[in-house]
Amino acid sequence: WLVGWLVVFFVFVLKMGVIVVGVDLSDASLDALNFALKLAHKDDEVHVVYVFEPLSNFVGSQFAHDPTPEQHEKWGKRASAQFEEFMKKAEATCEGAVKTSSMPGDPRTHLLDLVVELDADQLVVGSHGKSFLQRALLGSVSTHITKHSPIPVTVVPSKSHESRSTM
Repeated sequence: WLVGWLVVFFVFVLKMGVIVVGVDLSDASLDALNFALKLAHKDDEVHVVYVFEPLSNFVGSQFAHDPTPEQHEKWGKRASAQFEEFMKKAEATCEGAVKTSSMPGDPRTHLLDLVVELDADQLVVGSHGKSFLQRALLGSVSTHITKHSPIPVTVVPSKSHESRSTM
């Protein structure tokens, strides 16, 4: 029985936590990042992920072609530089490990795939406080994630959304 209790102790008490934070470089996602960094313990691992819109085909008769590999590379470097600047804005700090990554694609699928791959314990995202019509027309990453995530999700409201709702 002692072995059983030791296993429970090591698995549940000493287990290093993995927190995934999805950001989009907005103020709302900065609030989510600061929340997650404050939430993390010294042995936790925080993965901050920026999934940006991929470079799409050019529109117009003179531009009806796929972007070149060089254009995709330049687009990715630009997004990575913006992400680095965003990370400098974080007010909170974390004693644990903070890992960052950026990639093109759909944030809904990338974040959900990543939490499974990392065996994450928590997913944190920000909310822009969109109206019902905006969510219906544009969709909401946070709504999709909360409906499909295999792990607990924390949706952090943006401070600007909070101030609008109290007026």
